[in-house]
Amino acid sequence: GELSLVDEDITVVMPADQISGKAYDLKYRAQKLEQVYCVKVVGIDIVNKLVHVSHHAARLEMRPKIENELNKCLSAKDKAPILVKGKVLKIQTKTVDGVTMDTGVWLDLCGVGILAYIYIGNWKKTFTESLRGKARYGDIVDVIVTEKVERNKGMYYYACSRKELAQDPWERLKLNETRVIS
Repeated sequence: GELSLVDEDITVVMPADQISGKAYDLKYRAQKLEQVYCVKVVGIDIVNKLVHVSHHAARLEMRPKIENELNKCLSAKDKAPILVKGKVLKIQTKTVDGVTMDTGVWLDLCGVGILAYIYIGNWKKTFTESLRGKARYGDIVDVIVTEKVERNKGMYYYACSRKELAQDPWERLKLNETRVIS
């Protein structure tokens, strides 16, 4: 269950309980291999050429700093766009009249456990009927943080958008271009 990386003659090791702070179910170990981790060095064994790292420790250290920076930027008067990366955690769905519809995507911002949400209407500039096939667990996407939304009892998330970053398909067409519609 632990992850390791060999670089020349040095081995970097992250124990299973240092990924999220607790041991994970080993049936998900393939998913753990394909993820990218922000880590903190927690120990060095010079004799055995081992470097011990922790994603959990890095998250605990960096999350408050990143949240403070996001909040500061959101409350600034000039409100410059806040561009960050987020990892897709889950596609949110709802069922209406027996039909399941995608409503948005939950993200982990900056890989430190900051919860964010992209409403399906903010996925791209054109209509998005479904997010299946366009986003999947573990994908890293660029987003713009638009606001901090309080849910209930002090819980909150950051609302995000991708449509400002996506190419507008209408801008690719030239005015003298003709289309035959039959």
